[in-house]
Amino acid sequence: MSLASTWLAAKVSRRITVTVLTGWGVRPRTTVHDAAVLAVTELVTNTVRHARSRSPFFELLLAVT
Repeated sequence: MSLASTWLAAKVSRRITVTVLTGWGVRPRTTVHDAAVLAVTELVTNTVRHARSRSPFFELLLAVT
């Protein structure tokens, strides 16, 4: 998914992650769920903070193996 490099992207990516994890059967409020949501939120925040001047958009890809 392509997201704009804005601060709103962290909130949007968090919602997307919760929805995707739930769709995969990862129950909310579990260690795995909370860790994944936190990791994605931190990665997006760092992307916006450090790369938005170079790119107006970034790609978010969630995958399970």
